[in-house]
Amino acid sequence: MKWRTILFSGMLMSLAVVVLAQKPVLDTGALAKWPMVENAMLSPDGRFAAYAVRTFGGAFDSRVIHVKATFSDWNKTFSGVEGVEFTQDGRRAIFLRKDTLNFVTLGSDEEEFIPNVSSYSLYKAGDQEYLLYYSKTGRQLTIVGNGNKESLNNVDAWLLSPDGSTLAKKTNIDAGNQTISRIDLKTKAEKVIWSGTPVSGWQINDSGTQLVFSAKDQTGQNQIWYYKAGGERAIAIAGNQRKGFDHRLTIGNLLNFSRDGKRLFFNLRRQLPKPDPNKISVDVWSYRDAVLQSQQLQEYTPEHNYLAIVSLDDGYRVTRLQMDSDYSRTISPDGNYVIFDLAPGDKYEINWSTPKQCRYDLVDTRTGKRNTIKKYGFLGFSPSGRFVQLLDYQTGDWSTYELATGIIRPLTAEVPVSNTKGDDEAGDLKRRGSIDLKGWLPGDRGVLVADYYDLWELDPLGKNPVISLTLSEGSKEKITFTPAVKNPGRVVTDDTLILSGFDHSNKDNGFYRIRLHHQQSPERLTMGPYAYYAPSSGLGEPVIKSGTGAVYLVQREDINATPNYFVTMDFKSFKPISQIYPERSYNWVQSKLINFKTLGGRSEQGVLFLPEDFDPHKKYPVIFHYYELKSDLLHQYHIPDIVGRDLDVSWFCSHGYLVFTPDFHYVLGKPGQSVLKTTVGAVRLLKTFSYVDSKHMGLQGHSYGGWETNYLVTHTDLFAAASCGAGPSDEISGMSSMVYSGTSTPDFAQYGQSRMGATLWEHPDYYIKNSPVFYADKVTTPLLMLSNKKDYGVPFTQGLEFFTALRRLGKKAWILQYDNGTHSVPPGKDATDYLIRTTQFFDHYLKGVPAPKWMVEGIPAAMKQVDNGLELEPAGVEPGPGLLTPEAQKAVDALGHKKAMTIIFK
Repeated sequence: MKWRTILFSGMLMSLAVVVLAQKPVLDTGALAKWPMVENAMLSPDGRFAAYAVRTFGGAFDSRVIHVKATFSDWNKTFSGVEGVEFTQDGRRAIFLRKDTLNFVTLGSDEEEFIPNVSSYSLYKAGDQEYLLYYSKTGRQLTIVGNGNKESLNNVDAWLLSPDGSTLAKKTNIDAGNQTISRIDLKTKAEKVIWSGTPVSGWQINDSGTQLVFSAKDQTGQNQIWYYKAGGERAIAIAGNQRKGFDHRLTIGNLLNFSRDGKRLFFNLRRQLPKPDPNKISVDVWSYRDAVLQSQQLQEYTPEHNYLAIVSLDDGYRVTRLQMDSDYSRTISPDGNYVIFDLAPGDKYEINWSTPKQCRYDLVDTRTGKRNTIKKYGFLGFSPSGRFVQLLDYQTGDWSTYELATGIIRPLTAEVPVSNTKGDDEAGDLKRRGSIDLKGWLPGDRGVLVADYYDLWELDPLGKNPVISLTLSEGSKEKITFTPAVKNPGRVVTDDTLILSGFDHSNKDNGFYRIRLHHQQSPERLTMGPYAYYAPSSGLGEPVIKSGTGAVYLVQREDINATPNYFVTMDFKSFKPISQIYPERSYNWVQSKLINFKTLGGRSEQGVLFLPEDFDPHKKYPVIFHYYELKSDLLHQYHIPDIVGRDLDVSWFCSHGYLVFTPDFHYVLGKPGQSVLKTTVGAVRLLKTFSYVDSKHMGLQGHSYGGWETNYLVTHTDLFAAASCGAGPSDEISGMSSMVYSGTSTPDFAQYGQSRMGATLWEHPDYYIKNSPVFYADKVTTPLLMLSNKKDYGVPFTQGLEFFTALRRLGKKAWILQYDNGTHSVPPGKDATDYLIRTTQFFDHYLKGVPAPKWMVEGIPAAMKQVDNGLELEPAGVEPGPGLLTPEAQKAVDALGHKKAMTIIFK
């Protein structure tokens, strides 16, 4: 019998560190209870802030809510609370804890409680703010405000108009009968507008003067019922019994009123034919299918919905707006227009599929008139509903479609945008660069857009010249500017804008100030080695601004400090609001920006992460981790969150590894060669560092980074171990495969991340040379793979294909397949298992720790969920050779003497 010790490669840290006062390394127990600060908010006057602290993976009821004064020491803490609200006058904080409504008078110790409350709502009516709360036990709805308190009894459901003027309530009489009453909250007048069978889908308009709902008629079909203020009772206005109604359709769910209250949007529903069990069950795939059969089957529902309206001021005329050829639909903010996508099929097929070419029908809901828009992609309506935002996918430029005139005007053609990534992006070959819409001015009179660096103010009518709000300082200094303040409504109301600035040379982040309508150099407020907010680099959260005061709440983090919230008024001095720093209790991580040269001589950047207790006199194993550009994350805090995807930098540094994340830039058709040249260039530099153990270097990448891992292990023997998560391996089969959702992937190679830039038939050499599976015989590096059957991003067969090739060649390879996994491993016990196995794999090959049972003996299918195989084998027990017979091994060995593959074109 073999004796094994369950050490988990040092993961159970009770045995890991006993030397003096040295900090312990991270363990899985710490990760499971790692605190996070989230959901911050300011009171309207900015005098108080609230935020939540929750352990990673913890439920909402495990959260702790903190309410603090922004410029004094007053604070309160509440546990078991989902969220908190501030009253508009900034005097109170309100929250529901279990079944008790809590009121906290801000700045004092005063608290009030109302028991037996199941829900509540704060709303404004005119200048007054009201509180409405409901007791399900007593079926009582109470309204408090303007010095009054009133209760309504026998309430089973309620609906409040957005302006707070009107309340509708449902009262259940018995199992089959119900009443609906409308209550004018100003006069307190109550009117019963419905008595009958239970209703569904009720809606109330903004002013509370109109109410609609659906109820079944005597045939069991839905009818739409309508009440208007001043009437006696609700009346039936639409249903199968009405003249002219298409009896193949039935009334579906009710949606919303138009802004002027003259039309009601709802769905018409058509039941599709039921399959006949006596007929042959066969999928017929046709080259003429705009949507693959696999995708159709995944998206199939037994009924179709069609958007319709009923005119509330024109005899209750029902108009079906959506036809069978209309796919997705979007309603304008005012409800006057609907735009329908006429292009079926997968969006990724837009570059070659005729059915998928951009075509939209714009429908005027007042007249029913249709106009077709071709060539452009639809990106939504402007906030006021004056324009449709259009995108030319070929050039990347935006245009506006003026709804009143039907005129299309170029919006961004005069913005001097360049391709900023500096490589051949297959999807952007014909584009000038990337342009993002950042907000609209009130009344849609102007629009703000940003290229990679700078911010521009444009006139959607094309009358006024383009204004460079940042005077092109961004592109000159390589600083990305973007509006920093959270703007949910997309309308920019301040003439002075606070911008986030991200410096790409040193990765510093901070804030600047500009004025609208002026060309100017941005005024620098603060910059430093932090991550505040840089959306183009995937960093931070937008700044939160108080409603009436010039008080701001910002999130700040750095490599050694978890994201916390700070309050500021000038963006020069910052006062901490939250102070959660769990990393201070563990051996953490530090980072260093590294500049290096690729084999092709290109200057690149990367980040070297080191343990907090780094000793330059020791030798450390290194894991290369990558995914396109990662150097912008120099100052990012790496939450050890066990997400089962990217390498957990904090975890591995805490456990005595160095982690290096190089930036990759790509040459079209040669992405693999680009990755190889960059990686080998980085290795050459790291080898010169005395503390780098160059004989024990590893690789880890996920998704496209997984493909990069597969490519590297087939083209270099510099690495002692490699881990590939959900990585493609065959560009040829990949371009004609489908993912778990049923969608195909033909454009991923030509126009997407694979960067082939051509079809297989135009450049088969690109596809072969960038497919690791064709070079599997060159692999000398042990490879740990993650590939899940339900992967929605990379077909499971991609991992399986590479694994079976390596297995046939006698190479050392393992696949981990998690039944609950998709493109990654879900948080919780699955992700923890993945982290443990990945660590054991690297510990064995890069640190010489004994191998675990699952690597040496495997886990038979019969022992799945019985034996996890995590216990370590005795020292010296290694994963054995492959399955090859001596003759097969000789044949494989002979492949090493063959010349590289030659491809001849005629």
